[in-house]
Amino acid sequence: MGVELLCLQEARHLVNRSSKYWIAVGPLYASTVITPMTAQVARAAYFFCRHIDDILDGDRIIPYPREYVSSIQKGMEGDSGPRIVDLYKFVMNRVDGVENDFRELIDMMLFDYDRSLEKRILTGQELRDYYRRLFFPVFDIGFRVVGSSLRGNDVSDMVEVLGRLYSIRDMEEDLSKGVINIPKEEIKQSGVYDLSYTIVRSNSHLLRWMNVEVYKQSQELSRQKSVLRTIGNDNGIWKSGIWVCLLLIGAMERYSKRYLQKM
Repeated sequence: MGVELLCLQEARHLVNRSSKYWIAVGPLYASTVITPMTAQVARAAYFFCRHIDDILDGDRIIPYPREYVSSIQKGMEGDSGPRIVDLYKFVMNRVDGVENDFRELIDMMLFDYDRSLEKRILTGQELRDYYRRLFFPVFDIGFRVVGSSLRGNDVSDMVEVLGRLYSIRDMEEDLSKGVINIPKEEIKQSGVYDLSYTIVRSNSHLLRWMNVEVYKQSQELSRQKSVLRTIGNDNGIWKSGIWVCLLLIGAMERYSKRYLQKM
């Protein structure tokens, strides 16, 4: 099966599941008009990672998720593996230095899978470290694909802001899967440990924490947008890959505005 057909199958699966994925899928195909080969490589990288994430999140039901991902990892090392590994190989043949980024990202996906089974609770500092460990390889892959010299560490503050807002936006779904992105300190103060989204929203302390978190991070988004525009002006908005960061910030600005209007 060709790489482009694999990507189309993955894209269809995502947008059929939720319209929120258009923010990722749309630009991946629209950018073909400007940089056809780069766009194709970006699609292969994105859909490869998204496929693994969906398996471990339970969005695609298979009997043994960890074993399946292990077969993908073996395929990445040269053994025979699932067809999705063709996307990884396609990227590897066209982008230098990206191998460790993929490995680190898959390790973090497996970390999420394990903590969901354990319903592990992280401290505030552990969560901040987690956002960086999860999203740095994501941005490193993206920047490498477009040929940018930037890396995740160059946008570290934006990474934390997005991570914290994603945690609020996706909390209902995450909690249903056992992924808890509420700091241990806040849970302790709330007096609630049997966490569900309904309980979290009905607890005055946790609701206040959510509201304050969205407000603070929405303010920080504006500052990060200015920082990114400066980086883009110095390095080129398109060439540097900053346009992707600005798209992500724009989406979270709209989410934050809707959330705050409902408070």
